[in-house]
Amino acid sequence: MLIVYIILAIILVPVLILVILILYEKLRERLRSGDSYSFNKLEEVLVNKLILELEKEAGDRLANQLPYLPKKSRYYFDKSLSLELYGQRQTHRPPDEFLLPVRRSFKLAKINFSIKDKKFSAEFGCYDGRLFDITIRPNPRKYKRRADVIFTKFKLLNDPLREPDLTFEKKSLKNVDFTGYLKTWNQKYILSELFIPIEKNRIPVFENFYGIKLPTEYKELILQTEGLTTDELQIFGISKMSEVSMEDGNYFILAEFNGELDLGAVAIKQSKSAKSIYFFNYETNESKRLGTSFKAAIEKLLNQQKRNN
Repeated sequence: MLIVYIILAIILVPVLILVILILYEKLRERLRSGDSYSFNKLEEVLVNKLILELEKEAGDRLANQLPYLPKKSRYYFDKSLSLELYGQRQTHRPPDEFLLPVRRSFKLAKINFSIKDKKFSAEFGCYDGRLFDITIRPNPRKYKRRADVIFTKFKLLNDPLREPDLTFEKKSLKNVDFTGYLKTWNQKYILSELFIPIEKNRIPVFENFYGIKLPTEYKELILQTEGLTTDELQIFGISKMSEVSMEDGNYFILAEFNGELDLGAVAIKQSKSAKSIYFFNYETNESKRLGTSFKAAIEKLLNQQKRNN
Protein backbone atom coordinates (compact mmCIF):
# COMPACT_ATOMS: atom_id res chain seq x y z
CA MET A 1 0.00 0.00 0.00
CA LEU A 2 2.84 2.33 0.86
CA ILE A 3 4.37 1.67 -2.53
CA VAL A 4 1.09 2.72 -4.20
CA TYR A 5 1.10 6.05 -2.32
CA ILE A 6 4.69 6.65 -3.30
CA ILE A 7 3.93 5.97 -6.97
CA LEU A 8 0.89 8.29 -6.86
CA ALA A 9 2.99 11.01 -5.24
CA ILE A 10 5.65 10.63 -7.90
CA ILE A 11 2.99 11.04 -10.60
CA LEU A 12 0.85 13.77 -9.03
CA VAL A 13 3.51 16.10 -7.59
CA PRO A 14 4.97 17.05 -11.01
CA VAL A 15 1.42 17.53 -12.38
CA LEU A 16 0.54 19.80 -9.45
CA ILE A 17 3.74 21.81 -9.93
CA LEU A 18 2.97 22.16 -13.64
CA VAL A 19 -0.57 23.42 -12.90
CA ILE A 20 0.80 25.96 -10.41
CA LEU A 21 3.35 27.19 -12.95
CA ILE A 22 0.67 27.56 -15.65
CA LEU A 23 -1.61 29.53 -13.29
CA TYR A 24 1.31 31.70 -12.22
CA GLU A 25 2.17 32.53 -15.84
CA LYS A 26 -1.45 33.37 -16.59
CA LEU A 27 -1.55 35.68 -13.58
CA ARG A 28 1.66 37.37 -14.70
CA GLU A 29 0.24 37.82 -18.19
CA ARG A 30 -2.92 39.43 -16.76
CA LEU A 31 -0.80 41.78 -14.70
CA ARG A 32 1.32 42.67 -17.71
CA SER A 33 -1.78 43.38 -19.75
CA GLY A 34 -3.01 45.73 -17.04
CA ASP A 35 -6.36 43.96 -16.80
CA SER A 36 -5.96 42.64 -13.30
CA TYR A 37 -9.47 43.73 -12.39
CA SER A 38 -12.49 43.25 -14.61
CA PHE A 39 -15.79 45.08 -14.46
CA ASN A 40 -18.11 43.81 -11.78
CA LYS A 41 -21.64 42.85 -12.84
CA LEU A 42 -23.21 46.24 -12.18
CA GLU A 43 -20.43 48.11 -14.02
CA GLU A 44 -20.74 45.70 -16.95
CA VAL A 45 -24.49 46.33 -17.21
CA LEU A 46 -23.96 50.10 -17.14
CA VAL A 47 -21.20 50.08 -19.76
CA ASN A 48 -23.32 47.91 -22.06
CA LYS A 49 -26.23 50.32 -21.64
CA LEU A 50 -23.93 53.24 -22.51
CA ILE A 51 -22.73 51.50 -25.68
CA LEU A 52 -26.30 50.74 -26.79
CA GLU A 53 -27.48 54.32 -26.24
CA LEU A 54 -24.66 55.98 -28.16
CA GLU A 55 -24.66 56.67 -31.87
CA LYS A 56 -23.58 53.45 -33.61
CA GLU A 57 -20.08 54.62 -34.56
CA ALA A 58 -19.32 55.86 -31.05
CA GLY A 59 -20.83 52.76 -29.45
CA ASP A 60 -18.83 50.43 -31.70
CA ARG A 61 -15.60 52.27 -30.91
CA LEU A 62 -16.19 52.04 -27.17
CA ALA A 63 -17.10 48.36 -27.43
CA ASN A 64 -13.85 47.66 -29.28
CA GLN A 65 -11.89 49.54 -26.60
CA LEU A 66 -13.00 47.31 -23.74
CA PRO A 67 -10.40 44.52 -24.24
CA TYR A 68 -7.65 47.16 -24.15
CA LEU A 69 -8.75 49.00 -21.04
CA PRO A 70 -6.02 48.89 -18.39
CA LYS A 71 -6.45 47.89 -14.78
CA LYS A 72 -9.56 49.29 -13.16
CA SER A 73 -8.95 51.13 -9.90
CA ARG A 74 -11.96 51.51 -7.60
CA TYR A 75 -12.26 54.13 -4.90
CA TYR A 76 -15.25 53.76 -2.59
CA PHE A 77 -16.36 56.85 -0.70
CA ASP A 78 -19.28 57.41 1.64
CA LYS A 79 -21.42 58.87 -1.12
CA SER A 80 -19.89 57.59 -4.34
CA LEU A 81 -17.75 55.14 -6.27
CA SER A 82 -15.01 56.37 -8.58
CA LEU A 83 -13.80 53.81 -11.12
CA GLU A 84 -10.65 54.83 -12.98
CA LEU A 85 -9.77 52.92 -16.12
CA TYR A 86 -6.22 54.09 -16.74
CA GLY A 87 -4.58 52.00 -13.99
CA GLN A 88 -0.82 52.02 -13.48
CA ARG A 89 0.20 50.92 -16.95
CA GLN A 90 -0.23 52.91 -20.17
CA THR A 91 1.20 50.40 -22.65
CA HIS A 92 -2.08 48.87 -23.80
CA ARG A 93 -3.59 51.83 -25.63
CA PRO A 94 -6.42 50.92 -28.04
CA PRO A 95 -5.62 51.25 -31.77
CA ASP A 96 -6.43 54.64 -33.25
CA GLU A 97 -9.40 53.27 -35.20
CA PHE A 98 -11.09 52.41 -31.87
CA LEU A 99 -10.51 55.84 -30.31
CA LEU A 100 -13.13 58.58 -30.28
CA PRO A 101 -12.42 61.67 -32.42
CA VAL A 102 -12.74 63.98 -29.40
CA ARG A 103 -9.43 63.58 -27.57
CA ARG A 104 -9.71 66.18 -24.81
CA SER A 105 -11.14 65.37 -21.38
CA PHE A 106 -14.94 65.57 -21.36
CA LYS A 107 -18.06 64.19 -19.73
CA LEU A 108 -19.70 61.76 -22.14
CA ALA A 109 -23.03 60.72 -20.66
CA LYS A 110 -25.10 60.24 -17.54
CA ILE A 111 -27.38 57.32 -16.76
CA ASN A 112 -30.02 57.35 -14.02
CA PHE A 113 -31.10 53.95 -12.76
CA SER A 114 -32.53 52.14 -9.76
CA ILE A 115 -32.06 48.83 -7.99
CA LYS A 116 -34.83 47.71 -5.64
CA ASP A 117 -36.26 51.26 -5.46
CA LYS A 118 -32.87 52.76 -4.59
CA LYS A 119 -31.93 55.50 -7.06
CA PHE A 120 -28.45 55.92 -8.57
CA SER A 121 -26.69 57.91 -11.26
CA ALA A 122 -23.64 56.92 -13.30
CA GLU A 123 -21.50 59.48 -15.08
CA PHE A 124 -19.00 58.47 -17.77
CA GLY A 125 -15.89 60.48 -18.57
CA CYS A 126 -13.53 60.24 -21.54
CA TYR A 127 -9.96 61.27 -22.18
CA ASP A 128 -7.57 60.75 -25.07
CA GLY A 129 -10.39 59.29 -27.13
CA ARG A 130 -11.33 56.49 -24.74
CA LEU A 131 -13.53 55.70 -21.79
CA PHE A 132 -11.56 56.98 -18.83
CA ASP A 133 -13.65 56.95 -15.66
CA ILE A 134 -17.06 56.10 -14.23
CA THR A 135 -18.55 57.77 -11.17
CA ILE A 136 -21.61 56.22 -9.50
CA ARG A 137 -23.60 58.04 -6.84
CA PRO A 138 -24.52 57.10 -4.16
CA ASN A 139 -22.03 54.39 -3.24
CA PRO A 140 -23.25 51.17 -4.96
CA ARG A 141 -20.91 48.74 -3.22
CA LYS A 142 -23.60 46.45 -1.80
CA TYR A 143 -25.21 46.21 -5.26
CA LYS A 144 -22.04 45.56 -7.28
CA ARG A 145 -23.11 42.01 -8.21
CA ARG A 146 -26.62 43.02 -9.23
CA ALA A 147 -27.85 42.98 -12.82
CA ASP A 148 -31.53 43.74 -12.10
CA VAL A 149 -31.12 47.38 -13.04
CA ILE A 150 -34.05 49.55 -14.03
CA PHE A 151 -32.91 52.40 -16.28
CA THR A 152 -34.87 55.62 -15.90
CA LYS A 153 -32.95 58.18 -17.95
CA PHE A 154 -30.04 58.48 -20.38
CA LYS A 155 -28.51 61.85 -21.13
CA LEU A 156 -25.74 62.46 -23.65
CA LEU A 157 -23.61 65.24 -22.20
CA ASN A 158 -21.29 65.72 -25.18
CA ASP A 159 -20.99 64.43 -28.73
CA PRO A 160 -17.95 62.09 -28.73
CA LEU A 161 -17.62 62.20 -32.52
CA ARG A 162 -17.43 65.97 -33.07
CA GLU A 163 -14.82 68.17 -31.43
CA PRO A 164 -16.14 71.58 -30.31
CA ASP A 165 -13.86 74.57 -30.81
CA LEU A 166 -12.68 75.38 -27.30
CA THR A 167 -9.22 76.66 -28.23
CA PHE A 168 -8.43 80.22 -27.24
CA GLU A 169 -5.18 82.12 -27.63
CA LYS A 170 -4.61 84.41 -24.66
CA LYS A 171 -3.25 87.85 -25.56
CA SER A 172 -2.30 90.49 -23.03
CA LEU A 173 -4.46 93.55 -22.62
CA LYS A 174 -2.93 96.80 -21.35
CA ASN A 175 -5.58 99.49 -21.30
CA VAL A 176 -9.09 98.48 -20.32
CA ASP A 177 -12.10 100.74 -19.89
CA PHE A 178 -13.92 98.58 -17.38
CA THR A 179 -17.66 98.78 -16.84
CA GLY A 180 -19.97 97.57 -14.09
CA TYR A 181 -18.50 96.20 -10.87
CA LEU A 182 -15.07 95.79 -12.52
CA LYS A 183 -14.87 99.57 -12.80
CA THR A 184 -15.24 99.77 -9.00
CA TRP A 185 -12.73 96.94 -8.53
CA ASN A 186 -10.21 98.77 -10.74
CA GLN A 187 -10.46 101.78 -8.44
CA LYS A 188 -10.34 99.74 -5.23
CA TYR A 189 -7.80 97.03 -6.09
CA ILE A 190 -4.73 96.79 -8.28
CA LEU A 191 -5.82 94.67 -11.26
CA SER A 192 -3.09 93.07 -13.36
CA GLU A 193 -2.49 90.25 -15.85
CA LEU A 194 -5.40 91.29 -18.04
CA PHE A 195 -6.20 89.57 -21.34
CA ILE A 196 -8.32 90.14 -24.42
CA PRO A 197 -11.79 88.79 -23.56
CA ILE A 198 -13.29 85.72 -25.14
CA GLU A 199 -16.07 86.12 -27.71
CA LYS A 200 -19.54 86.03 -26.15
CA ASN A 201 -20.77 83.23 -28.45
CA ARG A 202 -17.97 80.92 -27.20
CA ILE A 203 -19.29 80.89 -23.62
CA PRO A 204 -22.39 78.68 -24.22
CA VAL A 205 -20.21 76.24 -26.20
CA PHE A 206 -17.98 75.89 -23.14
CA GLU A 207 -20.96 75.58 -20.77
CA ASN A 208 -22.63 72.89 -22.87
CA PHE A 209 -19.42 70.90 -23.31
CA TYR A 210 -18.73 70.69 -19.58
CA GLY A 211 -22.35 70.68 -18.40
CA ILE A 212 -22.09 73.76 -16.21
CA LYS A 213 -23.78 77.12 -15.74
CA LEU A 214 -21.28 79.92 -15.18
CA PRO A 215 -22.29 82.67 -12.71
CA THR A 216 -23.63 85.78 -14.42
CA GLU A 217 -21.11 88.04 -12.66
CA TYR A 218 -18.26 85.76 -13.66
CA LYS A 219 -19.37 85.96 -17.30
CA GLU A 220 -19.50 89.76 -16.96
CA LEU A 221 -15.83 89.60 -15.96
CA ILE A 222 -14.59 87.31 -18.76
CA LEU A 223 -16.38 89.45 -21.35
CA GLN A 224 -14.05 92.28 -20.31
CA THR A 225 -10.87 90.34 -19.56
CA GLU A 226 -9.99 86.63 -19.87
CA GLY A 227 -8.94 86.49 -16.22
CA LEU A 228 -7.10 88.84 -13.89
CA THR A 229 -4.86 88.99 -10.82
CA THR A 230 -5.14 91.20 -7.75
CA ASP A 231 -3.26 90.96 -4.46
CA GLU A 232 -3.04 87.23 -3.68
CA LEU A 233 -6.00 86.29 -5.87
CA GLN A 234 -6.02 84.99 -9.42
CA ILE A 235 -9.32 84.76 -11.30
CA PHE A 236 -9.12 82.35 -14.21
CA GLY A 237 -10.67 82.89 -17.59
CA ILE A 238 -12.42 79.89 -19.08
CA SER A 239 -9.28 79.01 -21.07
CA LYS A 240 -7.48 78.27 -17.78
CA MET A 241 -10.37 76.90 -15.72
CA SER A 242 -9.71 73.48 -14.20
CA GLU A 243 -11.95 70.70 -12.95
CA VAL A 244 -11.66 68.75 -9.69
CA SER A 245 -13.64 65.72 -8.58
CA MET A 246 -15.00 65.70 -5.04
CA GLU A 247 -17.02 63.05 -3.21
CA ASP A 248 -20.31 64.85 -3.83
CA GLY A 249 -19.64 65.85 -7.43
CA ASN A 250 -17.35 67.68 -9.84
CA TYR A 251 -16.33 71.30 -9.37
CA PHE A 252 -14.80 73.94 -11.64
CA ILE A 253 -12.20 76.31 -10.21
CA LEU A 254 -12.96 79.96 -11.00
CA ALA A 255 -10.32 81.60 -8.83
CA GLU A 256 -7.44 80.75 -6.54
CA PHE A 257 -6.12 82.42 -3.39
CA ASN A 258 -2.46 82.15 -2.43
CA GLY A 259 -2.68 84.01 0.87
CA GLU A 260 -1.19 82.78 4.12
CA LEU A 261 -4.58 82.26 5.76
CA ASP A 262 -6.76 81.60 2.71
CA LEU A 263 -4.87 79.12 0.55
CA GLY A 264 -7.65 77.67 -1.56
CA ALA A 265 -10.02 78.04 -4.48
CA VAL A 266 -13.37 79.54 -5.40
CA ALA A 267 -15.43 77.02 -7.34
CA ILE A 268 -18.84 76.14 -8.72
CA LYS A 269 -20.41 72.69 -8.87
CA GLN A 270 -20.82 70.99 -12.22
CA SER A 271 -24.51 71.51 -12.87
CA LYS A 272 -26.83 73.28 -15.26
CA SER A 273 -28.92 74.60 -12.37
CA ALA A 274 -26.67 74.98 -9.29
CA LYS A 275 -25.98 78.60 -8.38
CA SER A 276 -23.88 78.36 -5.22
CA ILE A 277 -20.27 79.55 -4.96
CA TYR A 278 -17.87 77.54 -2.76
CA PHE A 279 -14.49 78.06 -1.19
CA PHE A 280 -12.17 75.05 -0.84
CA ASN A 281 -9.40 75.37 1.72
CA TYR A 282 -6.36 73.50 0.37
CA GLU A 283 -4.78 73.07 3.81
CA THR A 284 -7.78 71.80 5.77
CA ASN A 285 -9.62 70.15 2.83
CA GLU A 286 -12.78 71.85 4.09
CA SER A 287 -15.31 73.62 1.94
CA LYS A 288 -17.84 76.31 2.70
CA ARG A 289 -20.66 77.88 0.74
CA LEU A 290 -20.17 81.57 -0.03
CA GLY A 291 -23.65 82.32 -1.35
CA THR A 292 -24.75 82.74 -4.97
CA SER A 293 -22.98 85.98 -5.93
CA PHE A 294 -19.54 85.58 -7.51
CA LYS A 295 -18.76 89.27 -6.99
CA ALA A 296 -19.78 89.19 -3.30
CA ALA A 297 -17.82 85.97 -2.69
CA ILE A 298 -14.61 87.41 -4.14
CA GLU A 299 -15.02 90.70 -2.26
CA LYS A 300 -15.67 88.86 1.00
CA LEU A 301 -12.47 86.85 0.63
CA LEU A 302 -10.43 89.90 -0.43
CA ASN A 303 -11.69 91.89 2.56
CA GLN A 304 -10.96 88.98 4.88
CA GLN A 305 -7.49 88.71 3.38
CA LYS A 306 -6.94 92.43 3.95
CA ARG A 307 -8.01 92.18 7.60
CA ASN A 308 -5.74 89.17 8.16
CA ASN A 309 -2.78 91.09 6.79
